[in-house]
Amino acid sequence: MNGRISRITGIFVTLLLCLAFTAAHAEPVSFQWLSVPQGARDVEAVRAIGPDQWQTVPAGQTLNRGFSDDEFWLQVRVPAQPANRVLEVGYPLLDEVSVYWELDGRIIESHHTGDTRPFDSRPIVHRNFVFLVPSNTEPVTAWIRVQTQGSVQVPVAVTPSAEFLANEQISYGWQTMF
Repeated sequence: MNGRISRITGIFVTLLLCLAFTAAHAEPVSFQWLSVPQGARDVEAVRAIGPDQWQTVPAGQTLNRGFSDDEFWLQVRVPAQPANRVLEVGYPLLDEVSVYWELDGRIIESHHTGDTRPFDSRPIVHRNFVFLVPSNTEPVTAWIRVQTQGSVQVPVAVTPSAEFLANEQISYGWQTMF
């Protein structure tokens, strides 16, 4: 009986280790940001702001501004890659999240979502805010507007779609185990 329990425990630990080492990870990206008084600027006005007014958040770090009534704008440049990708804002408690995709100097797509809007306003149904990058053959820029009554935390990552899905399967596997 003890041998059987040890064997089952060994198999369980081995499976856990396999899951831990096969996880796909999102690629954090560096981005620029600025803060403006609430309702003061639209996307066209923000796009016209000179580079000297923007601050940089290095890849792997999260924009964290505590509690603020300001709007925060992020400029995320996404280079061309021969793979479909998603942009993820990995903090689901943001009240308003708008993403405007720019290609060749013009806005080609926009999404407006947040935790104060209906869940189906999210372009990809997910616990975080996930947006499909609209081009993999040309560089694009995501202009992201965030406003919230809670803590302003904005982790941003761009991930190939296949890796994103693989990571989700592993995440759900872990959640199922617990």
